[in-house]
Amino acid sequence: LAALEAARKEAEQAREAAATEAAKKAADMLAQQVEDLAAVQTAAADAKTIRQAVEEAAKQAAEQAAQSPDNAEAHDDLGVVLAQQGDYQSALKHFYKTIQIDPSYQKGYHNLAMALYVVDKDEEALRAVEYAVQLDPQARNSMLLKSEILNGLGRHAEAQFALEEAMFLPEGNWTERAPVR
Repeated sequence: LAALEAARKEAEQAREAAATEAAKKAADMLAQQVEDLAAVQTAAADAKTIRQAVEEAAKQAAEQAAQSPDNAEAHDDLGVVLAQQGDYQSALKHFYKTIQIDPSYQKGYHNLAMALYVVDKDEEALRAVEYAVQLDPQARNSMLLKSEILNGLGRHAEAQFALEEAMFLPEGNWTERAPVR
């Protein structure tokens, strides 16, 4: 960061000292390059932080699933983290384990459908998301996913209908909602 600050000061001094228009343009270009470099370094640091957070979440989720092998939510959480890391095959195993443990766990079917869709198993994804919607007809995210999958299958009229249905559903956090009393 000290080097960036020094470069910024140098660019500013060059801009001030420029006697000609060409020199001012060169100084402006140098200043822009320094700012671009700073943005790249910030983005790289942010990406590293995110990567570390995902790795830590994966570790915690794996520990939780190992400690509680019959905990559907633990397997679902691990599946989500594995999918975020791009390990869809392992994620699918945990999503299948989730719904095996608790066949009424709507979020498990939703996440299974997402992972299946990503790995181009559209028909299986559609069956999973339809079951998720059957378990919770108010699950807006599942209805939106159903619309996306139907579009991918070329069933555009059905996809449009699912999308229109989803627009009338309440927005929730992920696929879970607190009941209104």
